[in-house]
Amino acid sequence: MEIEVAIVKHLLALPGVSALVGNRVFQNGAVPDDTDYPYVSIMLVYGRDEECLSESPNFAEDTFQFSSAGLTRAGANTIAKQVNLALKDFSGVMGGAGGVNIQAVTHDGRHDSTEKQTDGTVLFYRDEDFVFYYERQ
Repeated sequence: MEIEVAIVKHLLALPGVSALVGNRVFQNGAVPDDTDYPYVSIMLVYGRDEECLSESPNFAEDTFQFSSAGLTRAGANTIAKQVNLALKDFSGVMGGAGGVNIQAVTHDGRHDSTEKQTDGTVLFYRDEDFVFYYERQ
C-alpha cells in the first residue's frame, strides 16, 4: 500500500476526522472544483530515502502537508486539531491490513492562510506539516 493511501484510510477511519469532513480527504492536493467545505488535502512537500539510518533498504522519510480547509477560522482549526491528534507521535501499521509500517510521525510546523473567492466568500486554511518515518513497500 502506498503511504498516501494509508494516510487517507487512517484519517477516514477516525470518528474525530470523519465526523467533521465526511469522506473529503484528498491526496496529492487534488481537490475537485465543486468540493464542499470542510475538507482535508494532503500533499508531499519533501521526501528522501534514508538507507543509512535503518537496516531496511526501503526506509523513507517523507514530509506531508495537511491543509484543513473550512468556512471559518475556527472550523479549519478544529479539523487541524483532529488531524494532529490522529497523526502526531503515531507508530505502528497505518491503513489497516496490508498497510504501511510507520516507525514514527512527528509534527514539523504549521501556518494559517485565507483565500478570498470571487463571490466575496473567505475560505480559511490551517496547514500543518508532519514527517513520516516508514518502510516503503
